[in-house]
Amino acid sequence: MVKHGEQTASDLSKNAKVPRGRIYDVLERLAQRGFCTLEQGSVRKYSPTHPDIAIKRAVEERELQWHQNKAKAIDIASLLLPIYTSSLERQPSDPTKFLTVLTSKPAIIKKFNELVASAKENVRAFVKQPYAMPFTASGDEPQIDPLKAANKAGVHLKGLYEVGGSEDEIANQNEVLQYFNKMGEDIRVTQEIPIKMLIIDSHTFMFSVLHASTTQLTATVIHHSELTAAMVLVFEQYWNSATPIDEHLAKYD
Repeated sequence: MVKHGEQTASDLSKNAKVPRGRIYDVLERLAQRGFCTLEQGSVRKYSPTHPDIAIKRAVEERELQWHQNKAKAIDIASLLLPIYTSSLERQPSDPTKFLTVLTSKPAIIKKFNELVASAKENVRAFVKQPYAMPFTASGDEPQIDPLKAANKAGVHLKGLYEVGGSEDEIANQNEVLQYFNKMGEDIRVTQEIPIKMLIIDSHTFMFSVLHASTTQLTATVIHHSELTAAMVLVFEQYWNSATPIDEHLAKYD
């Protein structure tokens, strides 16, 4: 757009090699962020914003987002600190009794199944890319069975999925979202999730991290009602600002 100036969406689709079905979504996001403007008329055309203005605006937007995220992190830390301190004061001589660390994939999958099966009211999940759960359209993987059983038992399943990437990656993600939504999971999506996490009712949560140096996945299970309550608050904060699945999928119809 900067090179050719004012253009129609069709022209931009050809010049930028962006599929016609996605170009309007891309242009809408560029316009929202101030990188271009829509010129109304008999033919709708898009004009690039002056680079100095556009880049300055993008930097200011990033700085604002950073300060907002920093404020959220400080708030969460302030919330967790007294809970953590209080819990240590009440713990027996072994302060890690409520904590379990898992370092093998089979052990992590087994614990995931056990935790989901133990749920009575709610299962909340931060589903960060790449999705850890195996999936095919048949839905016959053992790891899915506990979720089906929990849903059948009346447990409320809430999944917040991280989405984004190439056109093929998004198509695969949407297939997963549609399958689990049809299964009964309440789903919303967002572009970024801080960590993979499973929260069971109000007493237990499991989070996993991938060590970049070893590519080894480690999961930590915490059985602690007060810490779990804090994680529920974090989840619900992200959930309330996320996009409902129907609204997300409508962009790709």
